[in-house]
Amino acid sequence: MRRTRLEQLLFLALLAGVAVFLVVAAASDPEGSDVPASTVASSTTATTTTATPQTTQAPATPLRSGTLTATLGGIQVVPATSASGRQRQRVRVVVGVRVTNSAESSVAIRDVFRLAYSGRSVAPDRGASGEIRALDLNRALEEREEREGELRFELAGEDTAALRRSGRARIEFTAPRGRSAAARVTVAFPR
Repeated sequence: MRRTRLEQLLFLALLAGVAVFLVVAAASDPEGSDVPASTVASSTTATTTTATPQTTQAPATPLRSGTLTATLGGIQVVPATSASGRQRQRVRVVVGVRVTNSAESSVAIRDVFRLAYSGRSVAPDRGASGEIRALDLNRALEEREEREGELRFELAGEDTAALRRSGRARIEFTAPRGRSAAARVTVAFPR
């Protein structure tokens, strides 16, 4: 299923709009809760965010590998705000994505994405697949299925420092029995 340029731009605008909505919703918590509305739990630790992440846009050109097509959306770096998370320089890199399977059979997507930068390569946090808005990597993409969500890459320590220094990364996409495709992206850390 081919997407027109207008459909791709509308998808990117939708992802950016969702990010703005989440920031506004977190800032206007009517209950005055001491836990921000943007609290996100991963499989390893809970990370709360209060800094306003900057969203950068990935190239609108879809990535194709085998029978899969991936369209990237907005990219955010969300730093930890807990004392231990800040001390360990923990961040979560969040990438909006839509994946389409054009095959007549299901395709596993568990290991198709990587975040690569400065000689490093990081897989998405598979434990985050059950979280709201996360792309479910643990479930195969059925025939002709299209799925949208967020990839969440967890970094800490020198991995975070290296990404901050470079400010650039590649989202690598390799379908089972497919050729690798990649998109160069800018990564902006909150100030």
